[in-house]
Amino acid sequence: MPGLPVELVAVPFHAQLENHCGPASLLTVLEHSGVEVDYDDLVGWIYTPGLEGSLQLEMLAAARRFERLAYQLAPEPEALFAEVAAGRPVLVLLNLGVRSAPIWHYAVVVGFDLADNRVLSRSGDESRRAEKASAWLRRWDWAGRWAVVLLPPGEWPASPRRERLLRALADFEDSATPASARQAWRRATTEWPAEPLAWLGLGNAAHRLADWKAAEIAYRRALTLAPEDLPVRLNLALSMLESGRPCAALAELPARPPGEHSLVAAFLELEERLRRRCSALGAC
Repeated sequence: MPGLPVELVAVPFHAQLENHCGPASLLTVLEHSGVEVDYDDLVGWIYTPGLEGSLQLEMLAAARRFERLAYQLAPEPEALFAEVAAGRPVLVLLNLGVRSAPIWHYAVVVGFDLADNRVLSRSGDESRRAEKASAWLRRWDWAGRWAVVLLPPGEWPASPRRERLLRALADFEDSATPASARQAWRRATTEWPAEPLAWLGLGNAAHRLADWKAAEIAYRRALTLAPEDLPVRLNLALSMLESGRPCAALAELPARPPGEHSLVAAFLELEERLRRRCSALGAC
């Protein structure tokens, strides 16, 4: 765990209105990551009047709306403090009540001094709330140790966990522009060159950009790592079809339907499509 005191003084502050700790905290981390957003728009997207608060899933979805990768940290103090030490404010959920009667509250951790037993945050109407680390960690623990950092495409967290980050990248891909998704997945292939899901993601992003050559290269790299991966195989064939090579694409498919696989219908549909296109060329 980092030992030197850290305080991110440049992180903006937005005092929360009544029950608006979610929008105020999310606006803080979005602005720090370089996003300009209207506060009222943000409230409309994530604040639920009936709940008098904001749901975590909606907070993450709103962040992705602005081309930010929302990475949920491992539930460990070391992971949280490592991000702050790397210059990133951390969005957290706290329980200001007790386990049996929770009072949920979002805040943004902006510093710590473990030697002095202090955690610093933007919280409520306090721009610099200093709390005893033990008390703060208890409130965080009682809220399930939820903590998130927002990353521009291609930026990497200080304490990445492969499964968590791959899941965050997949969620990001659903709403990101193809160019941003490619940037994020390219970084993943650099960090984890032996991870087939990273190459699949890179191939999918290239496919969305109609960059068929780059898509094929990425899919083939994924297949060298996972030769039996049917989704990669189908995506490779589809990219080859889109590039005008239906016969070569047909040759990439397995000789038989993949048994009980959930993609059997997709396999059969693509196979028939490739056969028709290839026949039209007089090649099969």
